[in-house]
Amino acid sequence: MVAMLYCTNDLDVVVASTTGVPIFEMWYQATRSEEAATVFVVLLCCAAVFALIGAQQTASRLTWSLARDRAIIGSKWLSKIHAKFEVPVWGLIFNFVIMFIIGCIYLGSSSAFNAFIGSGLVLQHISYAIPAALLMYRKRSEMWLPRDRAFRLPSVVGWSANVITIGFAILVLIFYDFPTVLPVTGSNMSK
Repeated sequence: MVAMLYCTNDLDVVVASTTGVPIFEMWYQATRSEEAATVFVVLLCCAAVFALIGAQQTASRLTWSLARDRAIIGSKWLSKIHAKFEVPVWGLIFNFVIMFIIGCIYLGSSSAFNAFIGSGLVLQHISYAIPAALLMYRKRSEMWLPRDRAFRLPSVVGWSANVITIGFAILVLIFYDFPTVLPVTGSNMSK
């Protein structure tokens, strides 16, 4: 893959590829052979199938574990393991439905899709920033961070990590609210 990237000589042709598959154009420029480029794209598609299967398995197991702990809506059904297949079938179906809905959002509006996907990042950073802000509010007191804890950073490093965590969360919160493309139109904004 790295060699292919070094062998790509005309990025404008890659971006404006008439095939609709820019990676094919990159492989074609690297190998100077349509047959070799086709083989590499087919190999990439085969690898993607196995990667998607693994991602689905992981997501269904996470859904199942959340349901087992009663931490998700529909836990009664999602927490069941299929007797014959020994997998969380309802978890797989649930994840497929969620992915289908996200795909429909993508078809409707790219900005809405990016906002939906970006919200996961924003919420993750906010969930990190709240405890850091609370620690700073309480001046990282020993009541909340005991001296004899297993992992302990020097005070300056701890304060710095908390400030950086909060600052980055604010940065992400601001920038992920901007539109992804300009000019903003009705077709690329959520309605």
